[in-house]
Amino acid sequence: MSESIHRLKRGAVIGLILLSGLFISACLDDINEQQSQAFSKAQSQLACSVQGQNRSVKSIMEFWYLYVDQMPDRDPNDFSSPREMLAALQVDPPDRFSFISERETTLNFTEEGRRIGIGVQLALMNAPDDYRVVDVFADAPADQADVRRGDRVLQINGRSVQELFNTGQLGSAMGPEEEGVLVELDMERADGEEQYSVSLEKVEFVVDPVVRLNFFDLSDDRRVAYFHFRNFIVPAADRFDDVFAELSEEAVDELIIDMRYNGGGRIAVAEQLASQIAGDAVQDEIFVQLVHNEARTDQNRIRRFGEEIGALGLDRLLVIATERTASASELVVNGLRPFIDVEIIGSRTFGKPVGSYGFEICDLIMFPTAFATLNALDEGDYFDGLPATCEAADDLALPLGDEEESSLAEALHFLETGQCDAEAGRLAREVQPLHRPQVGGPDGWDPIHTGIH
Repeated sequence: MSESIHRLKRGAVIGLILLSGLFISACLDDINEQQSQAFSKAQSQLACSVQGQNRSVKSIMEFWYLYVDQMPDRDPNDFSSPREMLAALQVDPPDRFSFISERETTLNFTEEGRRIGIGVQLALMNAPDDYRVVDVFADAPADQADVRRGDRVLQINGRSVQELFNTGQLGSAMGPEEEGVLVELDMERADGEEQYSVSLEKVEFVVDPVVRLNFFDLSDDRRVAYFHFRNFIVPAADRFDDVFAELSEEAVDELIIDMRYNGGGRIAVAEQLASQIAGDAVQDEIFVQLVHNEARTDQNRIRRFGEEIGALGLDRLLVIATERTASASELVVNGLRPFIDVEIIGSRTFGKPVGSYGFEICDLIMFPTAFATLNALDEGDYFDGLPATCEAADDLALPLGDEEESSLAEALHFLETGQCDAEAGRLAREVQPLHRPQVGGPDGWDPIHTGIH
């Protein structure tokens, strides 16, 4: 989860750190306009050189990094990129989360939900060559070409998934995030009975963060609502207002939120969602405590549940999760648990009880792990993930929101009976995923885009 974006512009702290040794005695009042422009240009070029960016990375980490007391001392001149610099400073374990991304791409997605791609979300499943479509975005090229959830990717631009996995190129195999880039895919349907090929051109599409709002009735007439929640991005805030207004009109008694591929995002969005779920009973209670390193205790904050229009006032929430459910998704679970029952259906979550700030460095944004997140009971040590109440498979053979899909079926079974289905748990254990996702891992998973292409 990222708390905010800190813009490091000319003349800001990092620039001054870089330039103080060279220009400490310079006074701009004594320099004519031409010299001033040359000064600014030199400052910008120095700050955005590889060494300048590396120094920015180190300076930010020395100030904000949660594990700064364990951080090794590294010379910025020894590394060929800011990403290499960050990796050299990272304390892993426990920090497998700090990362750097492209500024424009990241802001377009987190602020507006815009992406450039073919419109699929992909995940590596049960073998190094089992690369599956887990979600398709409405009206994007993949949707228009009838690519479906559960379809298996066999080749990308003529190279097999196995080869791309072995060489660590799977995450970047579809090429740059630019409109007009052509992606050739050889595919297989989820049932294995049909193979097909598609040629898709990347375009800009919009990710709707909240989709597939469905309602179900239990045998005792309780009304159950379900929706699939993709990302804690800024547009989700407005979507929640509409969704929860409808949930209030439907007078729902139970709520299932499907966050099985939700890698997190804004804390403010998580706070809004949790407040709209629990309502007046939690208003002004502690939602999350942000705890920084010992030198930055002045930055420690408490964020509280707010008053939200359309709040449901529920005393229970079911969350469908997988090993790709991370960060702000886990924060909702952990933040609500001191006040209402929260049950996880599916599998153990990713395990990210820490958060980041975003720092702009030239054309990049760095997200260093900057604070731990604790709930009202000071609980937050779930680096191994939050365990499932009831295990269930991620059933790629059926659409999300289908009441026969394994995880949703198990959630409804739990609401109906108060118990887990032993057979569903057995089947889930038979199809354990290949590995827990890693930032920058072999499938290219990252906390911002989580496999969206």
